[in-house]
Amino acid sequence: MEPARQGREKCRYDGDTRLVAGCLPVTPDGRLVLIGSVKHTDWILPKGGWDTDETAAEAAVREAYEEAGVKGLVTADLGPHEIVSSRGNKSRAAMFALLVSDVLDEWPEKHRRRKVDRERRVLAGPERCRCNTSLSVSQPPEERGDESDLTREW
Repeated sequence: MEPARQGREKCRYDGDTRLVAGCLPVTPDGRLVLIGSVKHTDWILPKGGWDTDETAAEAAVREAYEEAGVKGLVTADLGPHEIVSSRGNKSRAAMFALLVSDVLDEWPEKHRRRKVDRERRVLAGPERCRCNTSLSVSQPPEERGDESDLTREW
């Protein structure tokens, strides 16, 4: 197993905005793969630093492997997504659709994610998700009673 990259020496920036890359990993039967956030209880999409020695698509594929334990092929560029953290840090995520070819039993960040079945989740059937400004996945607003933080539906 190839280890996850460490450090931010090679990270890309546009002024004070950190450039990151991520993906919506979808299995051949149409299921969306999500991962448990390290810092919060949210389900999130794999994304992370876009290094100077790789393209945005390569970074998205690498992050899917490191964080979600999936390998696959980029099938579409979904465009940029602006993110502002709760601390005011800005990043711009280059997002891609990833057709999953392999779901691995072991991956570099498996043990950093929440344990048991919360390390990785596959949404199937009629389940829907919406993404808030940090690309975390939340319940549909009719179930939460609040639409204030929703910016995109995938």
